[in-house]
Amino acid sequence: MPNWCSNYLVVTGSADAIRQINEGFQKENAFENLIGKDPSFAKDNWYDHNCSRYGTKWDIGPIDTFYEDGYTELALSFDTAWSPCVPFVKTLCEKYKVNAVLEYAESGCDFAGRLTLEREDKEDGELCVHEEQWDYHEGLYTLDRQAWFDGELEWAMENAYELELTDEQFLEEYVPFMTEEDKQRVIKDYQEYREDRQP
Repeated sequence: MPNWCSNYLVVTGSADAIRQINEGFQKENAFENLIGKDPSFAKDNWYDHNCSRYGTKWDIGPIDTFYEDGYTELALSFDTAWSPCVPFVKTLCEKYKVNAVLEYAESGCDFAGRLTLEREDKEDGELCVHEEQWDYHEGLYTLDRQAWFDGELEWAMENAYELELTDEQFLEEYVPFMTEEDKQRVIKDYQEYREDRQP
């Protein structure tokens, strides 16, 4: 069973391109439907092909989307096996002349990132690629600060408490990337967490 990588993809472009992309995500094997297989694909080498072409072990789909005719933006959330679908998104942008932002995170292998692909000049400009990567906790905090507090703080405090970490050790081990204001908030919560568990 793989570690699942969470992907959040936003694609913007012409209404026709967004319609085609939305239709592709409604089918099984969405990656293959949208960008096809590499010409060198061989059945006995499907794993290497998928990792190289799509960025992940398996294809996905169908994906539920919120879409209406005329939309020029499409937002999707889905999981991929082990790693994000970076090569797929790059090829998708080239083929359909669209822009995209892919945010992803995977706690088991401790990584998160954001891939931004944007054309300088509408559909005809060169596609500029900007990639940012972090450790999982720093990435989740950077991409969605509130999601970190809602979903990760309790886990971090529980682990720190079991390890009997001091306030300073807790900050250094789990949240060195935070703003000073957020560090103070976390320490206050951690102190209350410890106090609540005192006999």
